Order: sequence, then structure tokens, then C-alpha cells
Amino acid sequence: MKKLTAGLTLALTLSIGATIGTAAPASADELSYLTAISRLGIAPTDGNYVTLLRWGYAVCADKSMWVPLDTTVENLVWNPQNNITYTQAQGMAIAANTFLC
Repeated sequence: MKKLTAGLTLALTLSIGATIGTAAPASADELSYLTAISRLGIAPTDGNYVTLLRWGYAVCADKSMWVPLDTTVENLVWNPQNNITYTQAQGMAIAANTFLC
């Protein structure tokens, strides 16, 4: 019984190690983020899509500093340069968390 348990433990450890070793590295998918943002009807006020990426990465920065999502959304809405609704800001935060963070 001990040999069976030891064998199963070794097999499980090796399979977990192989899974972790072959996992794809995390990376930002900026094109998918911008596509999601455009579907929400959000356009950059200055005509530069880099601005939208900055907003998305700001959401990621807030997330990494444990800022509550509601606070991040409110900051996006109340920023006079953004010109977006609360619902759009929620969608932007979700898109940023999904594709950029």
C-alpha cells in the first residue's frame, strides 16, 4: 500500500510540474481589449487609441494595488477627459482585467 501511495504521489507531482512548465506565459492582448472597447462604443476623445490602452493599463495598476473595482470604475467615469458612462466604465474595467492584466 505504501508503494502505491508513493507512486501516486510521485506521478501527481510530476504531472503538476509538467503542467506548470508547459503553461503559456501571461501576456496582454491589446487588440482584443481595443475590440471590446470599441464594441462598448468607447472612442478616444483625442483620436489616439494609445489613450485607451493607457486607461486599460491604469485599471491593471489599480488592480495590482488592491484598489476596489468600484473605485476604479468611478475614477474612470469622473475623469473629465474620458467622457464615458458608468456602464461603459464597468465594461472597460472588465475588458482590461480580461485582456490586459
